[in-house]
Amino acid sequence: MKAAISTVLFFCLAGAAPASALRWDGHDNGKDIAWEDAKAYCAGRGPGWRLPAMAELESLYGGPSRRCGRALCRATARVRLTGPWFWSATEVSPDEASDPDDVAWGVLLVNGARTQNLRPIAYDARALCVRGS
Repeated sequence: MKAAISTVLFFCLAGAAPASALRWDGHDNGKDIAWEDAKAYCAGRGPGWRLPAMAELESLYGGPSRRCGRALCRATARVRLTGPWFWSATEVSPDEASDPDDVAWGVLLVNGARTQNLRPIAYDARALCVRGS
């Protein structure tokens, strides 16, 4: 029997644009995952599910501290986190890295830091899927 997808509805305000509803998966993927696998994992959740854009992922930072694996993270949405660092779908541009085809952006929910990681590196990286605009 296929487990039901638990989701969290989260509202994100981006600049002066009207608020749009994002639907976050209720938990991350639960283990270390590389960027390509993270994209495939989210797409495999069903129609409309995807890795979040960098701004969407950054909007999660805040709220009270709680466990995320071996660390304490701060996330505004009520999602079960098993690690501290999360991939975004946002690719690194040529002016941001010497070899942008090898790196992607992510967020460390311990302190909200926006960081780049090598796409094949899975250590402590997680996928947290979203759908909506």
